[in-house]
Amino acid sequence: MTWMQRQGAATAVLAWFAVLAGELSLALQRGALVICALSTVVLAVLAARRGKTVRPLTLLTVAGLLLIALLLVTGKAGPERSAPALRLGLSMALLGVTVTQAVLAAGARRKSAADAGGEGFALLCAGTALATSILLLTGAIVTGENAGLACSGWPLCNGEVFPAGDRLAGINAFHRVASAGAGTLVAVLLWRTFAARPRNRALVLTGGALAAVYAAQVVLGAVNVWLDLAEPVRAAHLGAAALAWGTLVLMTVLAFRVAARPVAAGGTVAIPTTSRGASILAYINLMKPRIIELLLVTTVPAMVLAERGLPSLWLMAATIAGGVLTAGGANAINCYIDRDIDQVMKRTRRRALPGNRVAPARALAFGVIIGIVGFLELAILVNLLAAVLSISALLFYVFVYTLWLKRRYTQNIVIGGAAGAIPPLVGWAAVTGRIDLPALVLFLIVVVWTPPHFWALAIKYREDYAAAGVPMLPVARGDAATRVQIFWYTLALVACSVLLFVSGGAGILYLAAAVALGIWIVRMAVQLLRQGDGFPVMKLFTFSISYLGLLFAAMIADQAARSLL
Repeated sequence: MTWMQRQGAATAVLAWFAVLAGELSLALQRGALVICALSTVVLAVLAARRGKTVRPLTLLTVAGLLLIALLLVTGKAGPERSAPALRLGLSMALLGVTVTQAVLAAGARRKSAADAGGEGFALLCAGTALATSILLLTGAIVTGENAGLACSGWPLCNGEVFPAGDRLAGINAFHRVASAGAGTLVAVLLWRTFAARPRNRALVLTGGALAAVYAAQVVLGAVNVWLDLAEPVRAAHLGAAALAWGTLVLMTVLAFRVAARPVAAGGTVAIPTTSRGASILAYINLMKPRIIELLLVTTVPAMVLAERGLPSLWLMAATIAGGVLTAGGANAINCYIDRDIDQVMKRTRRRALPGNRVAPARALAFGVIIGIVGFLELAILVNLLAAVLSISALLFYVFVYTLWLKRRYTQNIVIGGAAGAIPPLVGWAAVTGRIDLPALVLFLIVVVWTPPHFWALAIKYREDYAAAGVPMLPVARGDAATRVQIFWYTLALVACSVLLFVSGGAGILYLAAAVALGIWIVRMAVQLLRQGDGFPVMKLFTFSISYLGLLFAAMIADQAARSLL
């Protein structure tokens, strides 16, 4: 091991110890942070002197020092509701930064993509790291809420998966479910790591370490419950979990470097120099603001229905902010994954990545970071259920729709549309802390609305999707079959919209609006079915957006009228 590698490893170990020290003593954590700051600077200076990827290391050093500064000024060590999650989130970010800095400073060699399964494997590493970060943050929320002993027994909580009527037990149960989800991803990741042919030695060794550390933290979690949160076991559990997170970050960085796409002859693809304002607009473009607008249209009315009136402006602002961040993160990661087909499709060529306005690695990092920040913001300022629902939408959109369904199945949008239907659940949970029948009806409305909305667009851009190799329904079955499906889904949409009145979630004013809007959109679907290519399909696509907005606006108007009566 070279001196550079030793220095990088020492910096990462100091960052890990700072995570652990936060559980034991604020003074001890601050001492570790000061030493970590010095080690970070020394590593950056040594790397710069040896010509090692200076700019990324400089940015990582600045980020690390900023995180250390924030940790040094963050609150007391006591168990305030939000402080543990905030401090742990910052500590985890610092650990991730130092691990990445160590890998870059060591100058890890890039190999061929075949060594580790390419970008798909690298994205699996990133998703597993994200899920593990959620696991750690939910654990910190359990600490902040003093819910550590709310569940007796393990793995079930008081003999149930989700105990009804007990808020603290529910928070604890969420942490256990997060552990199961993260553990499943870890198992899949390890299977992919050891089954790869040819194997990558560095990834195999890191995977072996991950298996041991993750198993240890699961066992320590169970012992933690059985011994009623004994301090040594609690600290060991956190230390093992943080070590698992750091190991996953290491695997992710190695996997992306191994799977780096070969550069065409003639050099690297240049990212044009742009003004600061243009750069900001490029990152906003990655978040797909128009899609986020639709999500907000469904979140706010759900909050009004749940409150049976207007919720506090603070709660609405906090919920919207978290939703924008997590949805924007999902869209940015989607842009990173789909940058190859976006380059082919005329409709998407002007996006930030195909237009070379943002480097792919930065787009991915941007998406992951704002997604985690959105989850943390919702967990701290709103509630854990809203945060879990929001991040689950991100994970579903990225891993189920984008990576699995989109390029394989004609019914991709039917299942994948569930990700866009989660915002009403987030809004409802933000107000009530639970999910009730009207919230599920709102979810169903958006799920059924998505196929006819998106298939209308797919008919218009069928040649685009065919050129990109995406098996959208018009490409695989033809326009005529797609128009039939649009008609049937439109009928189902109208029926679902009426269910909100039947379930008691809305009154007669909403019912009148739902029927009128339903007649209008069914009429357009019939025209599309009868006239075929003679009907301007984008007219239906555009109206479907207005339909959803007006339907949810009718919910607010109906609630306002019921409040006045």
